[in-house]
This record gives sequence, C-alpha cells and structure tokens, in this order.
Amino acid sequence: MVLSIFSGIKVDALAAGTTNVSFHYYRSDGDYSDWDVWFWADGVDGSASNFSKKLDSHKCAVTTYTVPAGKSSLSFIVRKGGNNWTGKDVDQDQSIDLSAAKNGKLTVYIYSGVPGYTLKYGNSVVSAASSGKSKIKVTMIKALSKKTDLKKAFTVTNLKNIKVKSVKAKKNVYTLTLSKKLSYRYDTYITYKSVKTKVTTPDYYSSSDFEKAYTYTGNDLGANYTKDATTFKLWAPLATKVKLNLYKSGTAGTDDKIKTVSLKKGKKGVWSNKVSGDLNGTYYTYTVTTDGKTEKDVIDPYARACGVNGNRGMVIDLSSTDPTGWSSDKNPNEIKNYTDAVIYEMHVKDFSSDKSSGMKNKGKYLALTETGTKNSSGVSTGIDYLKDLGITHVQLQPVYDFKTVDESKDTDQYNWGYDPQNYNIPEGSYSTDPYDGAVRVKEFKQMVEALHQNGLSVVMDVVYGHVASKDEFCINRIVPDYYSRPNSNGSGCGNDTATERAMNRKYIVDSFVYWAKEYHVNGFRLDQSYLFDTETINEIVTALHKIDPSIIIYGEGWNNTTNSTKSGLTFATQNNSSATPDMGFFNDQIRDGAKGGVFNFTEAGYATGNSDKTSDIIKSITASADWLKTDNRAAQTINYVSCHDNDTLFDRIQASSAATGSSILIAQNNLASSIVFMSEGIPFMQGGEEMLRSKELPSGVKHDETNDIKTVNGHDFWTNSYSSNASYLSPYYAADPAFSAAGINAFKWDNLSKSEYADVFNYYKGLISFRKAHSALRMTNGKDIDDSIKFLTGTTDDVIAYTIDGTKAGDSAKQILVIFNPNQKAEDITLPEGDWKVCINREKAGTDTISNVSGKISAEPVSCTVLVK
Repeated sequence: MVLSIFSGIKVDALAAGTTNVSFHYYRSDGDYSDWDVWFWADGVDGSASNFSKKLDSHKCAVTTYTVPAGKSSLSFIVRKGGNNWTGKDVDQDQSIDLSAAKNGKLTVYIYSGVPGYTLKYGNSVVSAASSGKSKIKVTMIKALSKKTDLKKAFTVTNLKNIKVKSVKAKKNVYTLTLSKKLSYRYDTYITYKSVKTKVTTPDYYSSSDFEKAYTYTGNDLGANYTKDATTFKLWAPLATKVKLNLYKSGTAGTDDKIKTVSLKKGKKGVWSNKVSGDLNGTYYTYTVTTDGKTEKDVIDPYARACGVNGNRGMVIDLSSTDPTGWSSDKNPNEIKNYTDAVIYEMHVKDFSSDKSSGMKNKGKYLALTETGTKNSSGVSTGIDYLKDLGITHVQLQPVYDFKTVDESKDTDQYNWGYDPQNYNIPEGSYSTDPYDGAVRVKEFKQMVEALHQNGLSVVMDVVYGHVASKDEFCINRIVPDYYSRPNSNGSGCGNDTATERAMNRKYIVDSFVYWAKEYHVNGFRLDQSYLFDTETINEIVTALHKIDPSIIIYGEGWNNTTNSTKSGLTFATQNNSSATPDMGFFNDQIRDGAKGGVFNFTEAGYATGNSDKTSDIIKSITASADWLKTDNRAAQTINYVSCHDNDTLFDRIQASSAATGSSILIAQNNLASSIVFMSEGIPFMQGGEEMLRSKELPSGVKHDETNDIKTVNGHDFWTNSYSSNASYLSPYYAADPAFSAAGINAFKWDNLSKSEYADVFNYYKGLISFRKAHSALRMTNGKDIDDSIKFLTGTTDDVIAYTIDGTKAGDSAKQILVIFNPNQKAEDITLPEGDWKVCINREKAGTDTISNVSGKISAEPVSCTVLVK
C-alpha cells in the first residue's frame, strides 16, 4: 500500500496553525559532521534537515522544521550518513508533542545517546522508567548537587501523589523507591522543578495480569442471531456500564431508536444480554462508559453487517444471504503448493467502471458476476476475459468496509481502501444498496460464487495493521486505545495495531476465519505484514489451513520499525521469513531488478537495458533473493514487476527506457513479465499489466506539484493513484469524469481492439499456459531447485541463459531452456546437445511448438526465448 494516505483525518489536540520547531542537538564530543535529522509527521512524507554550521550558545547544532497545520506531533530520527543511513543516534523513532508550542513556536533540546527531549537547556529529567511496581529509574542530564534533598526533589503522580521513600544515586541516574505500588493502568508522571515528565511503565494491556484476567476464548462475541432471540456479547473489560441501542435504520443521526437495553458484565470482561424476538435487519450500537467517560453509538467490532457508512451494526440472518448452491461452492483451485498459483490483482471499481467494459453493474461486486460482456468492438471483457487469460487467483484490493468513500453518494468517488473501518463487513459503495446491510453481504457472496464457477479463486487484500482513525476505531473507543500500539507509526498512517495483545490477536484470527468460512475466500494478502508479530501470523495460518490447506497467505515484509508493547517479539519481515514458513512475501529484488528501483522513476532495470541489475535477476530465477532462507523458499517469494503501489509496468518502461518506438517498449514489457513467469516462486501481476495499462494523465489535466505524479518528457504519470481526494488533482477534474481518479485508474477495455494490445494479452496468456504446463517452473524445495537449474556459460554478460531439469519435478519435458536477451541486437546462443522445440520467442508464447532447432539459436533483440526437449 501507499504510505501517508490519511491526510485530512481528524486528530485530537490539533495545532491551530503551522508550528516552527527549533531543534537543538547536543553532542559531548562536539562532532556534528555528517549528522542530520529525518523529520516526518502524520500524512507528511519524511525529509532530511541539515544542521546549521553555527552552534548555539550551549554548543548545540541547530536546525528548524515547519510542521503543517493540523498536526499534533513531529517524528524524528537523528541520523548519520544522510540517505545512506550509516547510523542513528538513538535506534528508535521518536516524536515531539506539539501541544507545548506557544504562538506557533517550539524549542526542543536533544542529547546524544539519550532518548527523549527537553524543552529547555539545563539540568532536567531526560527519561524516567518504572523498574518495578514500586521503583522508578530517573536519568538526569547531569548529576544533581550533593546538597540536594533527593526525596524532596522529585514528585511522583499516579492518579494521586505517591510519596518517595528513598533515593539511590549513581552519577546522573536516580532510583526512587515509592511508598506504594504503581497502577500501570494509569499514566505516571515525575515532576522536577515544576517540569512534569511522563514515566515509561510496562504496557498495562500487555501485562500478564491483564491478559490472565481478561483474555476471552469464546467464539460468540457479536450479535448471535436466532429467529427467536439474539444474544449480544461485547468485550469491554474496563467498562462500568454498557448499553445496547436498537434502531430501525442504519443511518447515523436518524431519530429512530427502538429501545435501549442494559448489558450485564460477566467473566473475562464480556458484557451480554439476550433480546427476544426476530431481530433480523435491526440495527444496533453500544454506549460504553469507562473511567467516567461515555462513548455513544459505537459499532460492534464483531458486527457482520451495517448500515450506510458503517456507523450502525446490523443483526443479520447470514443464511438468508446465501446464493443458490452456496453450500456446494468450493475453491476451484485447491492447489498443492503456493507456487501453483497465478495471482491477478484488481480493484473492484477499476475493473468495470469504464464505459467500454460492457458491464452493467459498473464499480460493483455484481460486475464480477456478469458473463458474456464485450467492449465496443465485441472483444470479451470481465470474467470471460479473466478465464481466457488463465490466471488462478483474483486478488481484490480492500473490500472490507473502509472509511473514505461516502456510501450515501453515488458519485465518482474513489479510494483504494487501505483505511479500515469495519473489518468483518463488506464495503458498501460496491453494493447496489449500501443502506440495507444484507445487500452488501449477499452481493459479495454472489461475486465469490461467480468467480469460483469460472475457475477463479478469490484473495482478499486485508489491512489489520492500522486503522483509518485510531481515535474513532470501535475497539479503541470501547477499550481505550487497546487496538493500537502507543506512540507507534511504523505504518506511516498514524497508528500501528498491537497484534501482540491477546484480544487483538484473537480478533484478527477470528476475522480471517470468518471471511474464509462465511464468504469462502481462498487467500489473503496482508498489507504491511511487517507490523505483525510472527506468533500472530502463524496462528492465522494454522487456523486458515484447518479450514482449507490450499488457502494462500502472503504479505509485505519490508524492513520497518514499530514500537511493540512486549519484548522479544519477531516481526513478519522478509529477513524473518524462516519464522513464518507458510507465508509468502513480495520480492522487491526481482521487481527492482527487472524494471529499476521503485523509488527512482527513471531508473532502468534489466528488461530496459540496465546490465547492473543482472545479478538480481539471476538470484530471483532460483528463488534465491538475498532474504530467502528456508527450504521451501520458492513458496515464500511473490515474484512481480508491478502492483497497485507506484507505477504501472508500461508507464515505468516509457519513463525509464532509453529505447524509442512502441515495438521495443512493448518487447521490454513482455521481457519483464517473462522473467516473472519463468522464475521459481509465485507469479503475481497487477491487473491490466497484460493490456499495457497506463495511468498517464490525459492531455490537458492540470495538477499541483506532488511526489505522486512524475513528469517525464512532457508526459504526466500518476504513480500512486489511491484517492479521488488527492488535493493536487481533485480541483481540476470535476468537469470531465475521464480526468477523475476512477477514470484514470479504470481498465481501458477498448484498447483490446487494437492489435498491439491484443498481442500483449495473448503473450501473457501464453506465458501463463506454459507455466501451468510445466511443473519444473513450480518447484518449492530449495535443494531441488539448485540441483535442477544450471546457468549456461559463454553468453555475453547481460544475457541470461539457463536449463531446468524436469526430472525432480516430474515435468513432461526432460529439459527446459530459458534465454533472456535485454539487448537491442540478436545474440547467438550455443544450445545444449539435442533437438529442441521453441515455445516462446519475442512475438509468441504458449505450449505449441513455434519451430524446431538444434546446435545454435539466435535470441532475438529484447526477448525471452524458451525451448523444451
């Protein structure tokens, strides 16, 4: 997903205007050379700020940063080596609370090697942490005077003041023994000379005491419906009062309350009550009081249906939403190995919204139930097109209920959906009636059933690692801030999920299981999986594989940081892939190797003539990316050259290739895709890649300057087209829907009527059919791969040629020979002994024999050549 997608979302305690932060950094060695500061804020991309050459009167290096209006904090890392990141002063992300700013100005002091900051230079508390329930360890900038009465120097507050019994000093570190134990449920502060500092304490929610007292293992949270009565159960362990509100409609703010029912608190913090009668179709919320604060009309985290915009849950008879034949519906691709999958990513609206799609239910779930659809020239579109292409799995970008699209407005709104609101409910804007909670449920099931009937398995793109708004998310309102890690923004979206907390882990696992069982979903892509602890990942995988061993699970395992609430955790990153052996990860090495680094729009890749990327391709061919370590390494690598993030493949080729002429650019596109399909691992493609999908802005579209629009040779390419709310574009497209986010993102089905686009489609179709016909391309075991693949010698440095022995994989071919030639001239290759059949060349791909050769072959310019014997 794209980071920083929630600009404009409400944040508590917002600064009234911009805030100018004067940042003073002190090093005792006085050496500030090669140090700078990396700043970022919620919704604001990171940037470097250099220190001024002149030091302040305290010999601190100084830099300034202006925080945009509406931000409550500023995050920073003091780093060495600039963008090479050769070192960090403190190895953690830190943030500055802007609430102390006066007249839009704030001065802070940071001391090298010491976490935290102070608001004035001088001796003050740098950090304070609990070292036991009755002890606090305080670190000062420097040691206090020996004349100081240490017991009176510090005041400790934990709801009420706590007396300091004694203090032990060691240089500038002081250990305070308190008269009574701290309660970790409440914030603790230490005051020195009228300056209050928050004490770091163990996380209350993650403590063994809390988890022992309140971890609920039942499978009945939510509204448990029968025709005679519905039992409501809500986990709210700290609440003092919980009320159930029943409504006639699902529209928030409508004065149509039926009645209010009090719930009773039971074991493990679960509140419940049974309401008699048939409540199917009745909407409901909770009112929850905790620590004297009342949260009104909170939706149930376990709600299975909801009204418009997801503000009120709905009691639902799920069986009444099942399509005809649903009980016999099953996964059409019960694959033996992950490597048997061919995954095709799409956005529900992109796929059908263009006028050339031939689909009636444009932008809706039901568009994916329509067969026989054609473009304006009679070329197949929709499900028929996908079936013909030969893919096995359709990955749907977020289809749970997300926040940013107003479901009450049937307009040209658009969002990718990486801003979760309700995890167990389908998104309403894709249904034909978002007001009736049952419609979205039924139409989602109809979509899944239709895809299954056409041989297509369904993968959901899910985002449990953060929410649209931490303060507005239901669990955080019911159990204050329980769902989110404190002061953590590894997601770049303002909050990270505390997956390590017992009831969050349960909630997430329950949700995965629910989608798999109730909606027959066959796989899951975990957005930002690096935010998940590996124990949670493995529980998810185990639970899903009990339902169906062929369910596939993969995610984004980028290296990142997040502030965990428990120690000793391992996170689901590429480098930790051995800790989650049944989960795949996106392989950026093949992506950047084939088309160039994703963060440098004009850098060429191997397919576009950059020979420096050759080694990345060689490693990826054998599923040997630098981070892969397990025996089943091929089943852990998602090979791809484009996805929804960043640029489309063809846009990238147009922007980075030195070649001219559409025929060569198309050949480079096909070469890049061939690398994916001829490599060991799991092939993945962005929907539309096979029809040269482009997000180039139409001529005449005006836009503000932004990192998401790249201009190359007078052409504007939209690289992260996630929202119709993009402030740099939205003022300009209102008059013409072709200029809208939905219009630019839409599949242009009429392009298939043009021979060059149809030829690319057929080439991809051929690559897929060849891969599916040859098990030697779908191995999983690392030793088998190493024993079977041999690279030819004697080729030019940037031509890659290798044979695959089909014996170990039980392939129909004894040997497969693959040749990648990225050069704009033919290359002669000496063939291994024997007679060979050419199945793939620059123009064609498939399982049929194009020609028979032996001895030598001329690999065409910019081509993939594949031979079998």
